[in-house]
Amino acid sequence: MCWCVLCELVWVLRRVYGFAGADCLSAIEALMASKTVVADGVIALGARLPDGLVAELDAAAAQLSRCRADIIRQAIEYYLDDIEDLRCGVAALKDPADPVLNWAEVRVAEGFSRSE
Repeated sequence: MCWCVLCELVWVLRRVYGFAGADCLSAIEALMASKTVVADGVIALGARLPDGLVAELDAAAAQLSRCRADIIRQAIEYYLDDIEDLRCGVAALKDPADPVLNWAEVRVAEGFSRSE
């Protein structure tokens, strides 16, 4: 957790909610021990990324006027769609009932010439 966020959290816990020092510490320890946060069907995840990748992410986010989370979410959705397409392709290749076609024979059968 970033130091400035931690300071802000302590300030909010003490000033707004009236927590004492020990209560603040317990609340922060519980928060930091938490691996995921669930709210309205959304789970917050954390990831460690190399500096170069973060720089590219920030550039893409700025160019698209979107936040990092939106870019990451969309990238994961695209990746998972691609993985599903690959799984279907591999399943078709492994299916013995699915014939393997010779491209040259298909071209001849469909009337395509070599120059096309």
